[in-house]
Parts: sequence; structure tokens; C-alpha cells
Amino acid sequence: MNSLGVKIGGLRMEIMLLIAAIIGVFGILIVYKSSMAKIIEAIKQKDYQTVNKAQTQMFVRIAIVEVIPVILIVIAIFEML
Repeated sequence: MNSLGVKIGGLRMEIMLLIAAIIGVFGILIVYKSSMAKIIEAIKQKDYQTVNKAQTQMFVRIAIVEVIPVILIVIAIFEML
């Protein structure tokens, strides 16, 4: 430990948090862009059942993408202890 009481070698925790943020942001961005293309096309064709299905799939995919960042954050918090 240094004079501030912080573990030397805590860089691993910071990198894990950074990776979690990057995965979360870019994962949601990719899912959002692909889903919005489907939604916009379905709205143009006035196929609202497809819009509902695409929105549901978008939210499920976002939840799946966020699993990895949440796990990384939990691991990083446990390393702080």
C-alpha cells in the first residue's frame, strides 16, 4: 500500500472498469443501430407488429450485452475490498 492507503497494483481493477464501460457503450450502440434500422423500415411499411417485435428484441439484446460489463464491475468491486 502507498501513503494514500490504495493498493499498488490496483491498476487491474481500473482496467476492468474501463473495459466494462467500453463493452457496455459499444455493445448498446451496435444493438441500437441495427435495431433502429429494422424499426424504421417497418414504420415506413406501416408494419407495427414488426416494430413491436424489433423493440422487444432490442431490449433483450441490450440486457444480454450488459451481462459482461456487470460481471466485470462486480469483480472489480470485490478486488477493492
